[in-house]
Amino acid sequence: MDETPEQKYNRLAAAVQQTILSSFPNPERVGCPGDVRLREVAARRAIVEDDDWQHITHCSPCYAEFLGAKEEIRQIGRRERTLRLIGGVSLLVLFAAIGGYRYWSESGVPREVASLAFEPATLNLRDSSGTRGDGKVFQEEIPVLPRRPLELTIILPFGSEPGGYQFEWIDARGQVLMTGSGSASIRNGDTSLEARSNTSAFGPGDYKIGLRQGSFAWVLYPVRLR
Repeated sequence: MDETPEQKYNRLAAAVQQTILSSFPNPERVGCPGDVRLREVAARRAIVEDDDWQHITHCSPCYAEFLGAKEEIRQIGRRERTLRLIGGVSLLVLFAAIGGYRYWSESGVPREVASLAFEPATLNLRDSSGTRGDGKVFQEEIPVLPRRPLELTIILPFGSEPGGYQFEWIDARGQVLMTGSGSASIRNGDTSLEARSNTSAFGPGDYKIGLRQGSFAWVLYPVRLR
C-alpha cells in the first residue's frame, strides 16, 4: 500500500531525528545552552534558526532533551484544552497550581509559568578576585544562593568591562552542569550581568561559577547552594 503524504512525512521526520540523536555526541556538554533556554526553544511555535537552535540540532544530548521538552509541552497543551472544554476559570487556576504549567500569551505562544517562576537573586562578586584554573580564590566569605530558578544578577568584580559574557556552573568534581551567556552593563558604578539560571536540580553544597568575556580565560568563583 502506498504511503499517504502524512505517513511519508512522519517517516522522514523520524529518520532525521534519529540521525541527529546519534551523529553529534557531546559528552562534555560543550556550549550547551542549559535547561531554561532549551525549554524556551522547545516552546516556540515556529523554527527560529538562532544560535540556540543551531546548537541543539548539532548536539545529540541537547536534541534528546529538546524532544522530551516538546512532548511534555504537547501533553500539557492537551490537558489544558480538556480543561477549557470542561470550562471554569477556577479549574484552570487549580491546574496551574497543581500541574506546574499553563499556557498564556497574547500571540498564542506557550510559556512555562508555575514550575519556572524565576526568583530575583544577586551574586555580589564586586570584591572577589576569582581564579584561573585550580588556584585558590581570595574571598573572605563564600556567597550563598538558593536552589531555585533564579533571575540572577551578578555584580562583577570592580573594574570589569561591560559587554557580552559567558557563564557556567561547575560542581565539586569539575563537571560543567550548565552554561549560558548574557550582556553586562554598568549600573550605579557596578558592572552587572543578568544570568538566568535554574539551580533547582542541583544538590546543596559548594560549586563554582565560571565567567569569561569574549575569548579570555575562564575565571572561577566559589558559590554555595542551599
